Parts: sequence; structure tokens; C-alpha cells
Amino acid sequence: MNNSNGTINVDELVKINLIHAYVILGLAIIGFLFNFVVCYVLFIKSKSHQLLDRFIAQLSLTDLLASLSFIFNQIFFKYLTNKKDSLPIPPIAADIICKFTVSLIVLTITNSNLNLAVISIDRYRAIIRPLEPPLNRNTVTLIIIINWLISITIATLVWFVYGLGSNYPQICSAVANRYQIFAVLISFGIVAGSIPVPIVFICYGIIIKKILSSTLPMDNSEYQQQQKKRIMQRNKKIAFLLFITSVSLVTSSLFIFLQTFLNVGEILENGYISRLSVAFWIFFQISITLSVLPTVINPVLYNFVSTNFKHNMSTIIQSWKEYYYGERELHHSSERNGIKST
Repeated sequence: MNNSNGTINVDELVKINLIHAYVILGLAIIGFLFNFVVCYVLFIKSKSHQLLDRFIAQLSLTDLLASLSFIFNQIFFKYLTNKKDSLPIPPIAADIICKFTVSLIVLTITNSNLNLAVISIDRYRAIIRPLEPPLNRNTVTLIIIINWLISITIATLVWFVYGLGSNYPQICSAVANRYQIFAVLISFGIVAGSIPVPIVFICYGIIIKKILSSTLPMDNSEYQQQQKKRIMQRNKKIAFLLFITSVSLVTSSLFIFLQTFLNVGEILENGYISRLSVAFWIFFQISITLSVLPTVINPVLYNFVSTNFKHNMSTIIQSWKEYYYGERELHHSSERNGIKST
């Protein structure tokens, strides 16, 4: 590191990456477990035909893949950085793994943000314009397919510009022409950040404003006052959940904008990245860590947003409890019978 200007070299950047890698790995494992349960409920156990549940199921599947991609990426990164003096796997295989992990992360972030935008529009229509007919199943299916096609297209573009750099085996980074990298990252930034973020904030902002400012005509009876208090508490709870969902989207989008910023700076000024301060690189690594948070936060929010999911989750937990206590009772009965027989 150059102490006079606070810049950081590659070796020191790798050390910082390793510290954050353990945090990312831990969050990704938690996110994987949470979303595995959600996918189990929505794809296997749930009989719901609500359109919101279909979007939530897609979002959960995307977050499950995102968790896996982060887990695989961090294990791959740490394995390579611990093998600086030799190639632990064939270079071609390592290059494919590098491309695959980065492309999968891009695919899941893009699809997740697009799904959050669609869910926000669905909530806007349901709350602000309740008299409008809901989206039919064919339209929802088409939207889901389009989201996946867009995400796969962006991920494919990333596949062709990423790989192992000249300082292999330490860095999996963009290796194509700078202008190709710029075009791909700008596309990624627009599709995964610039489009869904404003949509979510506008829709949820309007909803929050409506539910917090709405007043109900009621008399002064005790029952009506209790009803009013209950509705106000419910509205505040909804507003808080929508706010948290918006924050969840921002945490994943921050990394997109910073990554685009880095590559634009490098195109405009050769060697720009190498002159950035330690504080920036720490902030950049924190943004990567924050991008994993939605995989942990979203499954918790499903329990509040979807009544059907909450009901199905409660039913499954109850069945697990009954099975567990039933097995225990059977075991104790067998032990008691064994004692009596002796």
C-alpha cells in the first residue's frame, strides 16, 4: 500500500476480500436455508393460486440460486487465494468456474430485482386501484418468462467479458476489452438497477403515503376506536414492511452502481482503479456483503406479505411438531414396555 495517498495494492485487496468472504459465506448459507424452506412450502406444499404467491415463489427460487452462487463463489475464491504458488485445478476449468459463478450472481441479482419491481406494481394495483381487474395467469406466466429471459441474456453477456486475469490464481475479474466491459456493465446497471429501483420506490412510496394518511369515518364508541387503532397499527406495519423491502432492493443495487462506477473510471482514466483509497475498497466490499442480505431478509418478509404462505408455513411447522412429539412418545412407550417385559 502507498501510505501517502492511501491506495491499496492487489495483495492487500485480497486480504480484505478474505475477511469479507467469511461474512458473505455465512449470510449466504443462512439465505440458502431460509429460501430452501420457502421453496419447499410454495412449490411442493402450497396449493395457492394467488398471483402474488407465484411472484414470491419465483423470487424465492432466485434468492436460493443467489445464495448458492455466493457460497460457491466464496469457496472458489478462498481456495484459489490459498494456492498462490501452484494451480490447484486446470486453468480452463478455473476459468469456466469463474465465468459461471459471476454470471450466476448477475443472473440472480437481475431476476430478483425485476421480480421485486413486478411485485411492487402488483401491490400498487391491489391497494391503490383495487377495482381494476387483476393480472390473469397467462400474463403472469409471460412476465415471469420475460424476466428470466432478460436475466439470462445479461448473465450471458457477463460470461463473455469475465474470466481469470493475468495474476491468476488470485483474481476472477473482467478481462475483455474495456469498452465491451463498459457496455455489458451499463446494460446490467440499467436492467437490474436503474429500471426496477425507481419503480419499487414510486409504487411503495404512493402506497405508504396512502395507508398512513387515510382516515376512516368512525364514531366515538369504544369498539370503533379499537377498530381504528387496529387498522392504524396494521397500516404502519405494512408501511414498515414496504420500506424494508425497498431497502433490501437498494442493498443489492448498490454493488451494481459501484461496479459500473469502477469500470467507467478505468475507461476514462487508465489505472484509475489502482489509485482508489483503502476506504473506498472497504466500502466496496461492504456493498458486496449487503448484496447478500436480500436472500436473508426476503424469506422473513414473505411470512408477513403472503397470508397463504404464513398459513402453509404454520401448518408444516405444526405437522413437524406432531411428528416429533409422536416419535418421542412412541420411543418412550417402547422403553416402558421393555422395562415391564423384563
